[in-house]
Amino acid sequence: MDTESLLRGLHHGFGAIPTDEPWRTIVTASHYLRDRDVNSAVNALCLPVPIIDERALFASALLNLRGYNLLGDTASATVHADILLSHSLLRQPLAAAVAGVTLGAYYRTLYRYENALSYLVQSEQYFQEIGWTLSVARCSVEIASILLNQGDYQGAIERYTSAAPIIRDQGSDVTLRALMFNLAVAHHHAGDYQIAYDEFRLMIDSGSFGERGVDRINVLLALAITCEELGRHSESADLYDASLLYATEQGFHGHRLRIRQIMAASALRTGDFGRASAILDERATADVEQMSLRNYIELLHTRARYHVCLEQHDIALELHDQAMERARAATLWDVCLAMLNEVLDWPLTTQRKLDVLEEIRQLQRDRMQRLAKGYAFIAELRHNYEIDRLRRERERKQEIALAISQAQDRLLHEVGRELHDSVGQDMIVLTLLSKRLSHADVRSSDDQQSIVSTIDHVASRASNTTRRIAHLLAGGDISGAGLRHALMNLRDEACRAMPSLNIEVIVSGSAERMRPSVARTLFRIAQTSLQNTLRHAEATSCTINLIIHPEQYFLSIEDNGVGFDKDQTGNGMGLQEIYARTELHSGTVSIESAPGKGAYIEVTIPSGGCGSTDV
Repeated sequence: MDTESLLRGLHHGFGAIPTDEPWRTIVTASHYLRDRDVNSAVNALCLPVPIIDERALFASALLNLRGYNLLGDTASATVHADILLSHSLLRQPLAAAVAGVTLGAYYRTLYRYENALSYLVQSEQYFQEIGWTLSVARCSVEIASILLNQGDYQGAIERYTSAAPIIRDQGSDVTLRALMFNLAVAHHHAGDYQIAYDEFRLMIDSGSFGERGVDRINVLLALAITCEELGRHSESADLYDASLLYATEQGFHGHRLRIRQIMAASALRTGDFGRASAILDERATADVEQMSLRNYIELLHTRARYHVCLEQHDIALELHDQAMERARAATLWDVCLAMLNEVLDWPLTTQRKLDVLEEIRQLQRDRMQRLAKGYAFIAELRHNYEIDRLRRERERKQEIALAISQAQDRLLHEVGRELHDSVGQDMIVLTLLSKRLSHADVRSSDDQQSIVSTIDHVASRASNTTRRIAHLLAGGDISGAGLRHALMNLRDEACRAMPSLNIEVIVSGSAERMRPSVARTLFRIAQTSLQNTLRHAEATSCTINLIIHPEQYFLSIEDNGVGFDKDQTGNGMGLQEIYARTELHSGTVSIESAPGKGAYIEVTIPSGGCGSTDV
């Protein structure tokens, strides 16, 4: 599996599962993650499969990081994040962009938002640059989740809404469901409870979350909380019970603990202290390690509320302070604000209430500063990326100019060698023979005939060499109308050089309107590819196929030779030249080859490409 195919598969999803390891395990795990079967994905990657390929190590670390991040196993996720961050493949822009989405999600779960934004914004910009619109939308969704966590609900709503059409058209059902769920959550936090209710209810009624495990629990629970905000307590109670039953049946113990915690808070709000007490007593014996930090903070504050109801204010404030300390340490500012606003309704001393008001004011001010800083940080990241993009663009143009200059030098060197070693030597021989023919000591007709025969042979050889040089230099005056004829001549010359190679040239469509610069480029690419076939491929057949379409030109060269490892020979001068010439016309190159499996090179150039320079 070549590097580009691997990166596309890791990001967009693989097709059929291969039979060879470690790719079979990697692709299988990717399919599990696509279907949100996280445990199966992690278990598959834990099997003892030897990974000796550096690309496979990169893929394994990336998929493990995704899996453990979704499971909430921070320690295991960090191990694989470290492997990923130290991998040499990250020096490639596409690999860095693909990994950046997963690293951004990882740092978001650690509440390290600047790190997360740094990776996500750079990935988003690179995907925009190469035209991966679905990947741009996925980055936007991850950035929206950060804005949601930071309390910028409107910013999150705008990003989710803008990404939704692309995800709907190009993404998977799983990705779309996650986006719609998060959008509804953002509406809930923004106070748009009826909108959130309608969206959650649509998810349940449409059946899209009917068999999705954790996803179904989350949407049932979110709908229950929204119903409570709308005063629909009976419907809310039924939904809490349904989510709890489903979590119990499916064995999601951590989710069951969270649901029970939320049910206790609900019971306190409705005055059902007995039920709240029973639930909290049950939660007191639960394993705290199975709770997320946010869930544990919410549990502490629910207990504080309970003690307020019992008029045990000192215990309540002590629990509140513990919850606030943990929330501040994790920078969960939205949780801090929610808890402080609730505390204002408790029976506090005047000084304590003033302290709470001051902390709320400070948090609100800090929140606005953080939002402004966040937007400035994103703007700075984009500015820096644009500078880097321009630098890379300059370097690419320099590489193109260098590749074509080297191609010119090689061509001139080859012509010079042919003129010196072949034509030049033949001219000397012809001169000597002609002098000898006129010399007085050549008297017999047999001697004369021998000299004439030699002159004829040498002249014929010089003529063939001259024709070969002419074909090397051909292309400078090729137009669209003459491209077909030039390719046929190229075939004839190659067949004379290697009679054992069967070459077929197929041209479909009319090239009459093709710009001369494009015609010259296509000819040079065919010429370079065919020369590589003659010199290295040991092939018996080769097909040059040119398809002329009103919008694009497709040129492919295929042979049945020994092939090559693209990752090992990707910087060879012939391939460099093909890439450089194609990029001049805003085209793309696709190469498929492997040792023993021949080679296939396809070049696509838009008919409106901007290039004009060619040699």
